[in-house]
Amino acid sequence: MRNVDSLVESLIESMLETILELAERIRKMDEEEFEQWKQRWKQQLKHAPAQQFYTLKEVASMLRLSERTIFRYIHSGRIKAVKTGKKWIIPREEIEKITLGR
Repeated sequence: MRNVDSLVESLIESMLETILELAERIRKMDEEEFEQWKQRWKQQLKHAPAQQFYTLKEVASMLRLSERTIFRYIHSGRIKAVKTGKKWIIPREEIEKITLGR
């Protein structure tokens, strides 16, 4: 039972760190900046229709978040991804959910 409690506590700490990091980024971003970022993101999606999957590193770069944050999103279930060998593959739809569903 202690192992489960420890795991839950660790998961909660990780999720809290992610939430605080995102809250800080959002606080620093004004509405106009967010709208510009969202428009850039939509343009990127329009110009890359053939690419349906992205690596963790690509997603981190596109969202301007750390790879660790994207990794936390995957492990918390916020982003669905598949591990192939040593790389995580993230479907385009998952990225759209995060960016457009703010």
